Amino acid sequence: MVKRIFPLAIVLYLMLFVTGCKQVMLDPEVDLLQMGTVALLEFDNLTSDLGIAREATVLLADELSKIEGLALLRPVLGDNRYSSRAAQEGRIQKIATDLGADTLLSGAVTYYFEDVYLEPPKRVLIDKNKELYKWQARQESSVEVVLSMQLLSKNGKVLYSRQETGKASRLKNIDLPWPEDSEYLPPFTILPSADRRQLPALRQEALRNAIKKLASSYLPHYTFTW
Repeated sequence: MVKRIFPLAIVLYLMLFVTGCKQVMLDPEVDLLQMGTVALLEFDNLTSDLGIAREATVLLADELSKIEGLALLRPVLGDNRYSSRAAQEGRIQKIATDLGADTLLSGAVTYYFEDVYLEPPKRVLIDKNKELYKWQARQESSVEVVLSMQLLSKNGKVLYSRQETGKASRLKNIDLPWPEDSEYLPPFTILPSADRRQLPALRQEALRNAIKKLASSYLPHYTFTW
């Protein structure tokens, strides 16, 4: 399959080159450079994951730092002057005045879910010629994160709002110590317990995906044109 796709990709690239196709940069959906000094506030946390809001804040700050020329105030984590919750409670003008900001970026982690599901075992054919089988159980580990964000003027007006979801999952086949020629399901006693070791990496991946989606509103993007 890979051998077929690779030449096709080359052909498509050559077609674009010959026809004069070129990549161009488009303006972001929201131009933060026109918003004066922008203060990023620390994300509020509406989930049971205690550290996720601060991680989201740092990741978004790193993404926004890619905007050349942006007057960005990175939040001091734990400082109430940079609190998204305080902004949502109506203290927008005071926060903007205290920070010397023209615009505030307020955010929240509104949902976090992680799951490890072990499917019922099944008998899998591994060699058709030799008629060899083995018993396996498939495990799916998944994480989902939902983030919301608002762009606020120092007067309290909502200039822009967006919500994004980040997801990540992994599948893992687990071989079971059960006779390969048995047509009976393995007993529950030999089934492994859920392996949760992949969840930290999936959590980080899902969070990064959600952050990149949010930041895409404020970053230029690229397209092809002729």
